Amino acid sequence: MNAEQRGYIKMSRMSSDLRIAIRIYEYNVKKEFIWFSKLKESMKEDVPYPALRAGLDYLHDIGIVVDSWEKIDDQWTKTYRISEDAEGLISSLARANSGKKKPSVPLPCPFCGCTVDIGPSCWGNTFAIYHPENDCLLSDMESSYSYDTKEELIEVWNRRVA
Repeated sequence: MNAEQRGYIKMSRMSSDLRIAIRIYEYNVKKEFIWFSKLKESMKEDVPYPALRAGLDYLHDIGIVVDSWEKIDDQWTKTYRISEDAEGLISSLARANSGKKKPSVPLPCPFCGCTVDIGPSCWGNTFAIYHPENDCLLSDMESSYSYDTKEELIEVWNRRVA
């Protein structure tokens, strides 16, 4: 069984726009700033300069990439990150490209730091996040985190908490 049959996507088969978005996402995950010259240097083997410039503009126009000005080494620099709306899509593509499996354990609660459990929700055949040890704020938001599969719930929970 080859990589594409297992659900992995070869980076060379992706459009240059998606490769740019994935590279920006990888820097965002590491909590590192990425600016144009740094992006250009990291992608010089993958995407030619004209395609990089056009792809970055296109990703910005459709709302996948957002920019902001940050002070780096006493200089104001335009940095890029993946928008919150597109983060799920790009993280899925990055994971498919890397061949990593989805996380199987939810991250701890961001408010109290306690371990959370997954159990049946009050809405039928769906799953929800519960706090077994205390009455944290998120206990009241159970219906906001109800999903059909545990894997889907864990992915969304970890993305929101991280």
